[in-house]
Order: sequence, then structure tokens, then C-alpha cells
Amino acid sequence: LVYIPDNFEPRSSRVVVVIHGCLQTPESMALGTGWNNKADQHNLVVIYPRVPRESHPIDCWSWYLPENQARE
Repeated sequence: LVYIPDNFEPRSSRVVVVIHGCLQTPESMALGTGWNNKADQHNLVVIYPRVPRESHPIDCWSWYLPENQARE
């Protein structure tokens, strides 16, 4: 899920990645966090990635695993 502000200005825009919690979805994070309002105020593109369904039984990001704490 990607949110682009209404008054998007590419030259001054920044990107924010918002990671949802367990048992959540990108849509629920977008609705519950207010990031889209901040995006409109500060010309931010907000990316809400989704955990692949088969990767975790309750849709958690496995950031706590050592193999997921490095690039690539």
C-alpha cells in the first residue's frame, strides 16, 4: 500500500516506510496511525508493506530474527 499526498512535489518529497504489527494490515496501519495526514502536511510518500501470508502465522514481521537484521 502506498500513499502519495494530494499536493505531491517530487523534488522535495521524502519516503517513510511504516511497518504494521502482528495481526494488522497495511490498511489498518494507514487508518490508525495518522501517517497519511502527516504525508499531506510534509510532502511525504508513505509505504506500508505487507507481510507475506505464508511467512508468519499471525502476520508478524520477523525483524527479531538475526538473519533479518542485516541488509539483503
